[in-house]
Amino acid sequence: MVSTNNVANSQLLETLKWSWNTEKMPYKASDAVGTFVQGPNGDEDGFIILTGGCDHVNGNERAANGIDFECGSVTKRALKFDPFKNAFTELELAPRGRYRHVAIAIEEKVYLVGGRNLTDALVEEIDVYDTKGEKWSTVGKLPNVNTTSDVTVTSDLTAWAHDNHIYVTGGYRGDYTALSTTYKIAVADLTASSETNIVTSTVLKPMSSARGDMHSVEYEGYVYVFGGFSSDDWCKPLNLSERYHIKSDTWESLETLQFDRADMAVTELFGKIMVIGGESKPYGCRNDPAEGSIPQNHVEVYDPLSMKWLLYTPFQDYRFRFGAVAVKAQGRVYTFGGQLHYNKECNCFPSSNEVGIAQENLVQAGTSTSSGLSIGAVVGIALGSVAGALVIVSSVRYFMRSEKMVDTAMLNEPEEKA
Repeated sequence: MVSTNNVANSQLLETLKWSWNTEKMPYKASDAVGTFVQGPNGDEDGFIILTGGCDHVNGNERAANGIDFECGSVTKRALKFDPFKNAFTELELAPRGRYRHVAIAIEEKVYLVGGRNLTDALVEEIDVYDTKGEKWSTVGKLPNVNTTSDVTVTSDLTAWAHDNHIYVTGGYRGDYTALSTTYKIAVADLTASSETNIVTSTVLKPMSSARGDMHSVEYEGYVYVFGGFSSDDWCKPLNLSERYHIKSDTWESLETLQFDRADMAVTELFGKIMVIGGESKPYGCRNDPAEGSIPQNHVEVYDPLSMKWLLYTPFQDYRFRFGAVAVKAQGRVYTFGGQLHYNKECNCFPSSNEVGIAQENLVQAGTSTSSGLSIGAVVGIALGSVAGALVIVSSVRYFMRSEKMVDTAMLNEPEEKA
């Protein structure tokens, strides 16, 4: 936070200041999943566990058929990132490589669910990393069945933790049919399972539409789910937004995203739900997928109080298939790796090992952000308290829902970073 001594009588607005961390991941990866784990003192000494991902030197390369793209190496590696020491530590290798999975932290353990392996087969096993014992174990398997309503393992799903349960929704079956199925697994049942046992689960109300490549975050009893793809139309990412009320097992549609997107990063910091980057398809489907999948840099923020979207300071690069993790004790969001623009030299979508940092930044009203946009043109959020509520100041610019914003910047290759 900046000093407020010289602006004590002025209105302070909150925005994000993006920068690249000096410490990079030890390897380049897309689809690596980051999860925050509380330490002995809660958030104050917590850390981030990164698992799996596509770690091929060229990211996703052109496949042998000359059309599609595929990953040539799916890693078992796992990392611990200490945000307070700004340091990575290599952990014991996971029992198997996987990517396009989810990782859920419950107390001191991180549970890996779903995803795919190097052969594109679904990963049925649920692997668990014990951050205290620093060991991996396998605690059961998900069924793998040809269904649209029953519980089955999926990839490109989303999940969250609540009351010692793992909640899962959506994703793709083995044949890439998108599902809307929602279910929960009791952690107590997992600890009693063996490596080969099919886990017990409870089916819940499904999402309003079947989709994968969406992402979610839990906040104050609701789970917010955004974007993704429907297997009925791979040519256009979705702008769907909905939330799930955990206690009542009900879904509610929300105001749609301004920018259609999938494979973006989603996190929550101090009541602001951030949707960062992601895959766009501004040209729809083309004969060559290299010309269709375009990373974007937009940051949209959903305010659960006003139930409106805000346009936030954009990400400093264009990417998708990456993770974002909030560290509330620092007032920061960290991003890890991801997939970049198509590169003709390698005929691939290269991956990154960069770590992005979004830092809360208080500025005086009327000044400009590092992007050159005025705060009023991006977003201003003042932290105030009225009966414990977050006060959104009048300078916030809400999206004009009647005017779809045209994004021409994301259609071009960004300039190389120094």
